[in-house]
Amino acid sequence: DAVVAAGDGNVVAATSNLTGSIWDGRVFGLTSNGTVEAEILVECGMADLCAIGEGQFLAACDDGMVRVIHSGGAMIISGGHNGVVNAVSVSGTTGATAGSDRGIQFYDLEKHSAEPARFEGHCDSVNSVDWNGANVLLSASSDGTVCVWDARNRPICKSSVAIHVGSVAHVAAFCKSGERVLVGTEKHELLCYDIRSSAALPVWGEVGLRGPVRKLKPSPHNSSLCAAATDAPSVLLVNVDTGKIDRTLTHHRDFVRALSWDKQVPGRLYTGSWDKSVAEVRIS
Repeated sequence: DAVVAAGDGNVVAATSNLTGSIWDGRVFGLTSNGTVEAEILVECGMADLCAIGEGQFLAACDDGMVRVIHSGGAMIISGGHNGVVNAVSVSGTTGATAGSDRGIQFYDLEKHSAEPARFEGHCDSVNSVDWNGANVLLSASSDGTVCVWDARNRPICKSSVAIHVGSVAHVAAFCKSGERVLVGTEKHELLCYDIRSSAALPVWGEVGLRGPVRKLKPSPHNSSLCAAATDAPSVLLVNVDTGKIDRTLTHHRDFVRALSWDKQVPGRLYTGSWDKSVAEVRIS
């Protein structure tokens, strides 16, 4: 369900498993040769994972809680959502979470016992969040909107841009240094908007994809490249400037739900799938 590049060819993967009627999860530390170096049991499934420091990761959990994962185990942070946590994103010492309970919550990662600040700006499930700097947050929702929020006075956030995509927005991500936003919808569309413009129409759109886009990860080394994980299953390498799909990777056999670029090595991409595998791909 989630992968994070951990440096030196290592990767951390979060998994979910249904045992009878109960979901549980595990976080694996994998070395560059695929060896399992560490395994941490979590009490529930996980939808997303991101790094928050050396050897620490923030996990979005299906039981509504947010956990810090480290070598000693999984620690619940005070406060939670009234439903599944769909996504997490970190900027500095602030973690933002997207909940199926329509809320966005802000966690102080230096004060794990502090209650999170909560904000509700959508009327349906919030499916993804993405920071651009310390105070600008992007959210995608099942209510069919994608919003850019001025979060300087959080939890009171002001919408600076609201995009109506016309269907469930599964995921949205900033690209081109925050100038553009990519959106994946339930209608098997991948849409690109220039948020500097007041125009409501996308700059470009790829429609009729074989499956919905579930995860978007812009390359940290090439501002014109973004990876898109789909239920086809496939990974699309998309030119953000033109909308052209430069490559379609079909190395997984089930839904692709996890993507992570290696910030140390240009062109190294990790992908994770419901086929229970993590793959390393080199993009030239």
